[in-house]
Amino acid sequence: MTEEEEVNQFQYSNEDFNQSIPSWDVENAECSQFDTVLRNGWDKAMKDGRFRYNLDHVKSKVLPGEKKLLVQLNTKRATERRRPQAIMGLKQEFNPDNFNFNKAKKGEILMELICKNSNSEGSPCKKQKKGRNLILINVSPLEYGNVLLVPDMEACQPQIMTVKGMEMALEVMLLSAHRGFRMGFNSLCGFASVNHLHFHAWYADHKLYTETEKVSHVHGLCYELEGSWTRGFVFQLEGSTINEVARSVHALTSCFQDNDTAHNLFMTRGQSFQDASKCTVRTYLWPRRNVFGIKDGAAFNVAVAELGGHLPLKDETNFETLTEELAQQTFSDASLDESDYSKIRTKVIEQLKTLDNE
Repeated sequence: MTEEEEVNQFQYSNEDFNQSIPSWDVENAECSQFDTVLRNGWDKAMKDGRFRYNLDHVKSKVLPGEKKLLVQLNTKRATERRRPQAIMGLKQEFNPDNFNFNKAKKGEILMELICKNSNSEGSPCKKQKKGRNLILINVSPLEYGNVLLVPDMEACQPQIMTVKGMEMALEVMLLSAHRGFRMGFNSLCGFASVNHLHFHAWYADHKLYTETEKVSHVHGLCYELEGSWTRGFVFQLEGSTINEVARSVHALTSCFQDNDTAHNLFMTRGQSFQDASKCTVRTYLWPRRNVFGIKDGAAFNVAVAELGGHLPLKDETNFETLTEELAQQTFSDASLDESDYSKIRTKVIEQLKTLDNE
């Protein structure tokens, strides 16, 4: 898609960021301008038939148990989505012959994000980033409002985290005022379907366990999950700048890349680590076991939405029989074992220490 003049532009500055938003207890909380534009555009795309299917068939329930997992039956996502690409390694190069988002059809691009110059010192929007940062519909949606953030789309970057990409994702999180707005990133060999740098975003109108998970400090801005099903790291935006968090997250993903370790990243509004009464943006980062080749047709893949507490299932039997115990076992099978996690944790700390001197 190269018809730049046909793409709606959404202009914003740091003044449009929603640092704090209402809790789940507040009914009918107002959406931001960004939410309104995104949702209206998404609704129009659905009305115009841009998607492979609608979501009228989706069933939802909360799984009994400690985590209160949101489970959804979405059979059409399994049968009608584009066949995932064969991913053979974390350093696989971008291939222009394969599907990529430059090949998106007319009407699939909802908006171009334009960060206006700001006079505020230290503003994350002080300088406009080069290249077009676009939001596209996910034509095979997992939930309402499912879109893709593609930073600097025409640069044709592989699905490897960048500092600027992470900054864009944090900015988009702050543009939304909806408590249920989530974002995520699947690395290569971590259930990424397309090898073209992108983030998922969607609305899950339900409180998820990742909003309140307990953490302990590791180093710098990095924390780790405490007593959770999966071993992983967590960051919060409170008390730090967008750039500081983005650089810290990138330090970890670079470490994972260097050690051929797949990973998933999930972003959500949640409790501050220090003060449960305060709301912040939490960023989870899970190193995990690698998945090679074309993804199989399993009903329950452990990717970013699932790790975040939102499980899209592919068939009726799994929807009716899944228990929290079975979900926990599936998560554990995808997670690094204690020995491998300990090794990568040591390397993560070494990587984070290099930021101390920058």
